[in-house]
Order: sequence, then C-alpha cells, then structure tokens
Amino acid sequence: MLTRRSRRSFRVLVGVAVAAIAVSGLGACSSSTESLPGGAQPSNQINLATVEPTDGVQPVVDFINSATNSIDMYMYEFDPTYKPIVSALQNVQKRGVVVRLLLSRQLFGEPVNNHNVADQKTLIKLGIPTQLSRPEFHDSHAKDISLDAGTSSQRVMVCDFNVGAGYFGVDPKPIFPGEGGTRGMSVIDTNEQDVNRINETFNADWPPYGPWPAATQPNLVWGPSAAQYQPPGNAVAALTSLINGAQNTLDIYVQALALPSQLYQPVLNRAKAGVKVRIVGNKGGINSQALPTLKAAGVQVVYGPKAIVDPSKFLYIHTKTIVVDAATSQAVAFVGSENPFLDESINDERELGAFVTTVNSVNAIEAVFNRDFSVSTPY
Repeated sequence: MLTRRSRRSFRVLVGVAVAAIAVSGLGACSSSTESLPGGAQPSNQINLATVEPTDGVQPVVDFINSATNSIDMYMYEFDPTYKPIVSALQNVQKRGVVVRLLLSRQLFGEPVNNHNVADQKTLIKLGIPTQLSRPEFHDSHAKDISLDAGTSSQRVMVCDFNVGAGYFGVDPKPIFPGEGGTRGMSVIDTNEQDVNRINETFNADWPPYGPWPAATQPNLVWGPSAAQYQPPGNAVAALTSLINGAQNTLDIYVQALALPSQLYQPVLNRAKAGVKVRIVGNKGGINSQALPTLKAAGVQVVYGPKAIVDPSKFLYIHTKTIVVDAATSQAVAFVGSENPFLDESINDERELGAFVTTVNSVNAIEAVFNRDFSVSTPY
C-alpha cells in the first residue's frame, strides 16, 4: 500500500521523468471592497488553525469533537489505521452527529489497485460512511472538514494535509530516510457564503453526483480550472493574480515544481522585477532545468528545513502555502490543497484553497516560513 507516495513521489519525478516533458478573532467579515493580490477580499473570518507537525493531531481532533450536527470530510487519502481521527469520528457519531467521508476515486501512481478502494471498505466496516469522489477529475485532491452545515455555527477547516500519522508527527515508516515530520497547515473559514459554497460542492461531489457551483467567492481557490470542467474553477486565475500582485516579497513553499508550469514564469517575472522571492522545497523536488533559471533570476531556493524535535532530520514540505507582501497592508497568504506548480493539480483536479488576510494569521504563517528558510540547505 502507498501511504503518501502517490503525491510525494513527485520528488523523484520532477527532477527526472518530468524534466523530459519540459525539453485573530473570528468576527464579522470586513466591509471593505479593496481587492488584494489574488483578488482576495479583506476578511477576519479565515484564520490560521494548525501548523504541522508542530501542533500535532489534537487540534484536528478537537475540531471534529466540536461538531453538533454534521461532519462532511473531503480527503485525498485517509489511513483507516490512524486511530486519533478514526476514533473521533466514531465518537461523534455515537452522540448523533452525521458523518460523511469522501475519498479520491483516483490516486496518482495507482491506476490499478488504488488503495482508496480498499480503505473505503475498511472505513465502512469501522462505521464511517465513506464514498469515492466523482470520476471525471484526474484526482480529487481537496482536503477539508466541514462542520454543522446549514446552521448558524457552520465552519470549515481547509487543509493541505491528508489523514495519517506522518502528517501530524514523525512517520513511523518514513518514505525518505532522515525524514523527521511533514510541514502542513490548515485554516478555519467561518464566512457564511464561503462555507455554503464548500458545502454545495461537497454535496455535488457526493454520489449521486450533481452539478457543482461556480467559483465566485473571492477568498476561495477552486480546481479544476480547465475549460472542459463546467463551471471551471478559478485556481489558475487566482494563483496567477496572487503571484503577479507581489510588490515586495514572495515566499513560496514548493512540494514539487514540474515543467511545463503555468505559474513558473510569473515567479520569474516577479524576481526580475525586483521582488524578493524565496522558495522552501524538497531535495529533488524542483525540475532540474527550472532550478538554475530561478537562481539566475535572483530567487533564493532552499530545501529540507531541519525537523522540529530532531534537527538531525528534515521536514518534508507537503504544504503549498504562499505568502505575498508580508508585513504590509497588501499581505495575503494562500493555504490549501493545490500544488500551484503542477499543472495537472490546478487544471484537472478537485482542489480547494483559501486566501488569508488577517494580520495575525499572515504574520504567524510568515514566521513559520522564516524559521524553515533559515534552517534549510541552499540549492
């Protein structure tokens, strides 16, 4: 069984096979109509929730335990042997909370014997209603947990991590030697229109599948964006606008960068325009042709930040977070499931991300980035 290899195998692919292709409070929403990079709108209803592996799984368990009516959970992968979250879902059902878990029908690298099919059967046996996502997307890579849909207290945790031990601590069976944890993040969105749109999309993707709503909420970033998916998501447009909007700084976590990439040139353009661009990635995770071009443009690229508990090990970069113009009035952070520099992710996969504009949250995200950048190895 592949646990995280389906996505994480891009570390190998990007440098070799893919190169061939290239030849703080939760208050009311701000009334301001000012548009920020990415087309984001100022809002204090989307806030940083967790930073992994530092926070561990308990905040996610606590979030699940806070449900009173329903939980709709969208996950690319969900390890049914991971007891903390399995037990939390089982326990809330005992007090009447209705749970639905949606797993990706397709997994990268597993066209045959997709382990989500087996995991679905296991989860159903554990009493957790589980379905596979709609078939027309290449993957359903979104990761979110929606609580109490349709009530005055509805809220959603938008994540970039899956469910498994390695996302919340040190993987007992690490894929890469020397790995000491996985960097990930999540935010909580309480904006009524955002949450409604996320719930409508979940219902559309839950069988029997139906039409999904248009991507009209300015602080939500949806995939797939390709024109054959109607209505198309806004991931390409929103993330391109986010990068193009950087005037001072552009800080990017990159799990993988493959060529061709629609968002690669915009990053180069910002660096050439004098924006300070920094990337924290994985060893071997950036295309071998792209790396020297990035560096020549002035982009600072590092990899493998030291792990939190054991500095002799490194953090695997699974987060896809981007921070634009930190510590300015135009600061915006993106947190979500999209891999911005993998065209398949933004074009052909169900994805969900969110723009964060609250000062405390953006500052906290930037502090994590600064820490990781400072303890990484330069390329």
